[in-house]
Amino acid sequence: MGDSLGVYLLRRLLLAIPLLIGISLATFALLGAWLNPLWQALGPTQCQARGSLGGKCSTEIQKYIRDHHLDDHLVPRWWFWVKGIFTGESSHPLTGQRFTKAIWPQVWDATAHTAILILLALAIVVALSIAIGTFGARRAGRPSDVAVRAFAYSSWSIPAFLLALLLQELFARLALTHHWQPVYAGGVPGPEAGTGFHFVLDWVRHLTLPVIALATGFVGAYSRYVRSAMLVSLSTPWAIAARAKGISDRRLTFNHALRNSLVPFVNVLALDFGAIFGASLAVDFVFAQHGLASFLVQGLFNSDPYEVEPVVVIAAGIVLLSRALADVTTARLDPRARLA
Repeated sequence: MGDSLGVYLLRRLLLAIPLLIGISLATFALLGAWLNPLWQALGPTQCQARGSLGGKCSTEIQKYIRDHHLDDHLVPRWWFWVKGIFTGESSHPLTGQRFTKAIWPQVWDATAHTAILILLALAIVVALSIAIGTFGARRAGRPSDVAVRAFAYSSWSIPAFLLALLLQELFARLALTHHWQPVYAGGVPGPEAGTGFHFVLDWVRHLTLPVIALATGFVGAYSRYVRSAMLVSLSTPWAIAARAKGISDRRLTFNHALRNSLVPFVNVLALDFGAIFGASLAVDFVFAQHGLASFLVQGLFNSDPYEVEPVVVIAAGIVLLSRALADVTTARLDPRARLA
């Protein structure tokens, strides 16, 4: 298993490299056709550093265009950006007030904020989906099962960004009207948060609403997958034979059926990770968590492909990584599965 796992991961890595290159190039092409960093940085102008219009440009504009290769074709501009990641030539935004700040330290800081939000939400989604799905399967057809299914349908029907706005409005009104603020309706901890326990508590108060908004809908969706998979496992011939031999329902459910039910759950979770990531961007923006969404919106507002490209590449890499991890987890849970 160890050798096959290493070969599999190496193969997936080699396949991911050209895919990421293609995604970054396609994104650069779309951004080049849509965004105009020269206009955002220096105002409306149609001049070029070279060609028939070069003489009509001011010296400042000509130098700016040449230094950033804005008058080159798509592929040379993209290659300049790729090389600049390592040489530092494209490590700063083209436009905006953050011109003097390097891009990648900001990107990694924003990625850390988004990763914390996603990981906390995923922990809640996995735990509650398994618990609620198992509870519903063991009480299939009873009023409690009907209530669980009603919760699943209703929670999945509410978009994450809408739930985020509703929660933000509710707790903002509670804070303003009743002067009661158990959790914060946005933002991240500042210097006043202190250190140690007080800092952790402040983080919890800032992250409670974003995590709830992100996790609620997916708990409703995935709990139904777990319930359905559990019902299928409990109705298989081997489960019927196990009951006939005197194995208790509790042992059958948690020691045998649950593990089989986790295989489709893990695959669905990995396939939907792109949706979870996209929902996290919406929630991040609503609650001003200073994550990748804030960085992406700022880059689009600045018409700066150097700020937008890292977010797209990181998002694509995360989705590809989630698929590989799902395949490895499936192989661990199901001995019949083989890495190919």
